[in-house]
Amino acid sequence: MTDNPRDVKEFWDEKYASFNVNEEVEGDLDLANQNINLKGKRVLIVAVGTGKEVVKAARAGAQVYGIDISSNAVRNAQEMLIANLLSGTMVVGDAAKTSFDTNFFDVIWGSSVLHHLDHEKYAKELDRILKDDGAAIFVDEATFFNPLFKYTYEKLFGKGRVGRRRKRWIFKRRGDDFEKPIEEADLTNYEGQFVIESIPCKFMFFEKIAHVVFPGNGKMYALVGRIDSFLHYLLPSIKKYSYEYNFIFTKKKKVDN
Repeated sequence: MTDNPRDVKEFWDEKYASFNVNEEVEGDLDLANQNINLKGKRVLIVAVGTGKEVVKAARAGAQVYGIDISSNAVRNAQEMLIANLLSGTMVVGDAAKTSFDTNFFDVIWGSSVLHHLDHEKYAKELDRILKDDGAAIFVDEATFFNPLFKYTYEKLFGKGRVGRRRKRWIFKRRGDDFEKPIEEADLTNYEGQFVIESIPCKFMFFEKIAHVVFPGNGKMYALVGRIDSFLHYLLPSIKKYSYEYNFIFTKKKKVDN
């Protein structure tokens, strides 16, 4: 295991090597219930993946930009835009070290990407390229806010990002070698520059276990997800222990001396 960016790049290049440019893109960009009109706004999609979210932003009238460490993902996004008669600027690069101008973006958006990043470095870059009145929205982020998840994960695979196991017994850790669910300590890197709104997604416990034990089995996910829904119905307060969260970052107001 290594956190060498080239190894991470190879992981995602392989993941996005197969691609269907004609796949239909449905729905709008998930703005986590933020009231933002994207028309005319400069929007950066962090980790473009298949290009679907880039298309959604462009359809909403945004001046859309995208960045991804994977050249295959960037190619996919470019082809998706062309196939949908849209345009945008896609670049291969590290989101924590970009060549974008300072105070350039109105909205920075990502899905399941924040927990892949070096938080100390990314907090500085996010502060640099986001406008003072802009917003950064990260949806469906894996977290360690559930202490039982954190304990089990670390027992199976190890702590931190360096030296973790890929597999133990029947349990396999998916994803690249650098990603790690977000902890409160990770968010402290952003607290000096940003006001952070943390929004729990649907409560997920048994469903997440099913993701590990039965990878790719959508029917099993749906079945055990009903158990999670019932637990949340009985105990609404457990939602704070959700596995996935949405995070909204807005810049703190500067105080004139």
